[in-house]
Amino acid sequence: MGLSEHEQQIWDQMASSLEAELGIADVTEPLRQTTGNESKPTSEPKKKALDSRRILWGSLGALLGIVLLLVGVTLGYQLSGIIVGLVGIGFMVAGVYYALSNPFQSEHKKTDKPAKTGSFKAKQQEKFRQRGQQQA
Repeated sequence: MGLSEHEQQIWDQMASSLEAELGIADVTEPLRQTTGNESKPTSEPKKKALDSRRILWGSLGALLGIVLLLVGVTLGYQLSGIIVGLVGIGFMVAGVYYALSNPFQSEHKKTDKPAKTGSFKAKQQEKFRQRGQQQA
């Protein structure tokens, strides 16, 4: 969604004052679009794919923890019941931590190889850049 002229003026004033204070060449560079129109900031962050394996295994661990906790409760106040309950709580905490600690695919899994010149994505990006240059 683009900014109105007044909002754009305020945005530019804020950016220039931040640039003057911080001494950085362009504070708003991470927020700008990569199209031909470089003056409009983007408000939507880049979405990443969920790592479904981590979430699945973490959820299974938490579910196992709930089962162990229920087994521990049914065993009562015996030492074995308390130990099984504590192990169940440990599995629940560990499962939730595992699922939520890195819900997105880690950056080191991705290769830094450039896209193939003949790939669909590269062709679409090139067409998009050309359209942006024609409109400017």
